Amino acid sequence: MSDQDTKKLFDREVIIHIQVKEPTDTIILYAAELQIDNAKIISNTKDELNGTIETDEENERLKITFNKTLKKNDYQLSMKFIDDINNRMVGFYRNQYTTPDGNVRYSASTQFEPADCRRAFPCWDEPNFEATFDITLITPKNLQAISNMPIVSESEYAENKEWKV
Repeated sequence: MSDQDTKKLFDREVIIHIQVKEPTDTIILYAAELQIDNAKIISNTKDELNGTIETDEENERLKITFNKTLKKNDYQLSMKFIDDINNRMVGFYRNQYTTPDGNVRYSASTQFEPADCRRAFPCWDEPNFEATFDITLITPKNLQAISNMPIVSESEYAENKEWKV
């Protein structure tokens, strides 16, 4: 089976809580191998501002420019994007394994060493930025999602009772 046969594109969204300490109209973060569809920032008063996106593939950076200056405040930066699960053991990647009865199966894993998170979602992933993050997975009920952190909650997926959140 070729890599092309197993390539899957996924719609994703990341919401980053940020604190603007000095007025700016630009946010620069890291992103590699991601197709960013849109970016918007939401203030604590629920005002929304859409941003213009520029990518710098060579330096793995993403620049978002807003048509208004962001004042000192707390914000939520929301970005929707698509990408595939790579097979290179970096970021969000695909594993292949064979079951005892000989069937080939795939699973998804993460490797978030410094400078690898940017292959899973737009972020700041250098060691000196020490960010925390939460991940929500929607998986079939018969499968188990494993993490190095405890599960915060688990519930039935409203759109399909065979899946869980």
